[in-house]
Amino acid sequence: MGAFCLLMSMVAVLAAAASPEVRVACLDGRTAAGVWRGYDAKHGFLLTTRDGEVALAGDEVMSIRWDASPVPASLPAEDEWPLLVYLKDTGRMAARVTGGDPRHVELQTRLADRLTLPLNGLAAMRFLAHREPATLQAFDEALAARETSQDTLLVIAGEKVQSLRGATESLHVEGGSFRWRDRSVPLRADRVLGVVFAAGLLREQPPPMACTLSDGTVWCGTLEHGDERQLRLKLAAGPTVLLPVADLAELRVRNDRVLFLDELEPVAYEFEPFGVTRWPWRRNRSVSNGPLRIAEQTFERGLGVHSQSRLTYRLEGDYTRFAAAIGIDSAVRPRGHVIFRVLVDGQETFNSGPVTGSDPVRAVSVPIPGGRTLELAVDFGEELDVSDHANWAEARVMR
Repeated sequence: MGAFCLLMSMVAVLAAAASPEVRVACLDGRTAAGVWRGYDAKHGFLLTTRDGEVALAGDEVMSIRWDASPVPASLPAEDEWPLLVYLKDTGRMAARVTGGDPRHVELQTRLADRLTLPLNGLAAMRFLAHREPATLQAFDEALAARETSQDTLLVIAGEKVQSLRGATESLHVEGGSFRWRDRSVPLRADRVLGVVFAAGLLREQPPPMACTLSDGTVWCGTLEHGDERQLRLKLAAGPTVLLPVADLAELRVRNDRVLFLDELEPVAYEFEPFGVTRWPWRRNRSVSNGPLRIAEQTFERGLGVHSQSRLTYRLEGDYTRFAAAIGIDSAVRPRGHVIFRVLVDGQETFNSGPVTGSDPVRAVSVPIPGGRTLELAVDFGEELDVSDHANWAEARVMR
């Protein structure tokens, strides 16, 4: 009996060693690392750490990342899935259209052979055959500036992308059609980059979980259950999908306790250049309008600024803590030398000291109980303002 128990213990240790580690970021800035064990509604997220079994409540966690899967990853090849479909809930999936009606579209994806979605739940669709940087930038800009009442058709015109405003008439197996100035334009992959659908006037509440897979697709919904092999996720549109844990890159939890600053408009932005270049602040992009990256880590949300700058937000005393990941953007590393500061009601509560382009990402967690104004300042370091592309990644306040 003793030999059997010893054997089972060895098997458990070997299984844990074979499983990739995950890194957990909590809302308050704390981090944890361990082996994924699953999820249930009663206990939350389950990990095996060096200290033993750990359960983290869902309202404590901001994100879970699998070390073996970088985020983001490349998207599937267009010969397998011709379209990338973006949903209003921020999900996106590689797919092909298999049918539909005036109010719905039917898709086939790698995880669901038949997925019926309401057309008013779509944000955009892009043909994956087009991957040139200039065309992708044009698509991203159109998606970020969605019209409230009109769809936008993005047409390939030589080396440029032309935007046509109108209405999507249909989506079907052959592609579909778009109504522009009383003309019906066919949706053909050889001529069309994609369609950005009207945003509408109402802002929908995002689902509580966003799951990014290693192929770059994102599935959003409510997490019902998870074990070491798969997650069961109920999509906002209704159906339930099973996500293989081996394909997961990141889980991101949305929580009513947290407010990301990219969702707010600052009440003031002050910028004092060392030279003559005037840099804007950017939302969810670096100051040079690239992805937010620090060291080897990519962030979907945050604020990109340049020294010397100060962003001011009005909080009205509703929040108790500010947290972020700070550092010099990877596009200019190892250059850059700045100082990050946090001020609450005009009083400095955090000073990073010198941060350089050679430093790793640094977690910041600052108490702000009852604070009415929050100021994020980035000051010059020892290299004037050369390559001072500073990121306040995942900048957020919590109740």
